[in-house]
Amino acid sequence: MLYIESAIASARYLQGALTQSGFEVTVRPPAGIPQQAADLDPWDVVILSDIARSAISDAAMKALAVWVERDGGGLLVAGGDAVFGEAGEGGPGGYRNTELERLTPVTFERKDEPEIALIIVLDKSWSMAGAVMELCKAAAQPPSTCSPTSSRSVS
Repeated sequence: MLYIESAIASARYLQGALTQSGFEVTVRPPAGIPQQAADLDPWDVVILSDIARSAISDAAMKALAVWVERDGGGLLVAGGDAVFGEAGEGGPGGYRNTELERLTPVTFERKDEPEIALIIVLDKSWSMAGAVMELCKAAAQPPSTCSPTSSRSVS
């Protein structure tokens, strides 16, 4: 198993678990990703763990695609913030519309507007009468992060 990890110090956790389960694990930084499909042949599986798009060359992505599709290699992609979005004029942004996205069963589309469901429950018993209730009503106004499509409920 070839394990490519952007935070090498963090690799010990997964590497240890896999080794204890009987797997042979080779850990490399992103610079160690093979550039040719044939160079991936010693392994059955490649794990990419939160690797920024800028750390993988187009040649390495093409090699992974050939190795997976033609040679039957296994690929596990564990992503973080670095993998989402599209490449822009300022250089690679994420894996959207790349060979790697095509290989995986997910898309790397970035959705910067989170969906919010806001539910507020107000106590309107006698103890909440007067100024206290007015303060609660004011606090119950939807935050600016809520869009017109956000779900809201006040009870």
